[in-house]
Amino acid sequence: MVINLQELNEKSLDFLWIDGAEIHCPMPSVRFVNKVNRSENTFEKANELALEFLNTNKEKRVFTLDEVIELSSVQLAAILGAVVGVISEVDEHPNL
Repeated sequence: MVINLQELNEKSLDFLWIDGAEIHCPMPSVRFVNKVNRSENTFEKANELALEFLNTNKEKRVFTLDEVIELSSVQLAAILGAVVGVISEVDEHPNL
């Protein structure tokens, strides 16, 4: 069995931003996963994590904390839920 790291590197979490722009963020890094796992459960921390993750986008768009704070709680939860979902999937299936 060959695990193609190049193929895995090309995978992304994709979002359609409020302005209609497509945003493609690479899979979260180990450093980011560790930061999520260690973070406290507050809206302030959730906003910071979402901002950090969104700013990894392949389009090189720079998001601001104000843009993230303006998201609804459902939108913020959707972003972080996607990230946590990927983390959980890797935890459950380490050979992915």
